[in-house]
Formats: sequence, structure tokens, C-alpha cells
Amino acid sequence: LFLDGELEPHLELSHHPLHKGKTYNEVVGDAARVKLGRKKWSGHVEEAIDAVQALIFYDRLYIGGGNAAKLTGAVASRGTLVPNADGILGGAKLWSLTRMP
Repeated sequence: LFLDGELEPHLELSHHPLHKGKTYNEVVGDAARVKLGRKKWSGHVEEAIDAVQALIFYDRLYIGGGNAAKLTGAVASRGTLVPNADGILGGAKLWSLTRMP
């Protein structure tokens, strides 16, 4: 999460409740994708995006992770799809800093 180009404190939503006591991970994670199928799972991802947008009011959303390429319909157009490697490289860059910007 960045504000005016500056890195903000870490925000981990995967274990935060999203729907009926289930976490983001449980609702839109890989197990949910396998159980629900791509189309229904993509709808759940869209609902998660709506929740995050209401929480953070972001200007730009990057969608990554191993399953991002499996999204169907309009959900993929709600943000910029990025390869998993981008997140890994960004994380490595942050760990190399002696202090957070």
C-alpha cells in the first residue's frame, strides 16, 4: 500500500473476515477456486475487490498471485494483472532497506 509514492505500514488482509466469518483466504484462496470453479470464484474475487476498495479507497489496484491469470469476466479489468515475480521482487527490495521509507 502506497500513499503519494510512499510505502505505508503493512496491511495483511488474508486472515481478516470477509463474508459470514470466513476470511479473504477462505473466500478467494486456491481451495475456494477449486471448490467453486473459475466463474463463481471470480465473482467472489470481485466482491473481495469491492470490500478492499471501500476500505482503502485506492486509485490503482494491482492483481497478482498464482491464480490471477485464472480470473474470468470483468473482474480482471478492475485492476492491472501483474506476474507473481513482481510481488517477490518488491518484497525483496523492501527487505533490503535499512528503514522503511
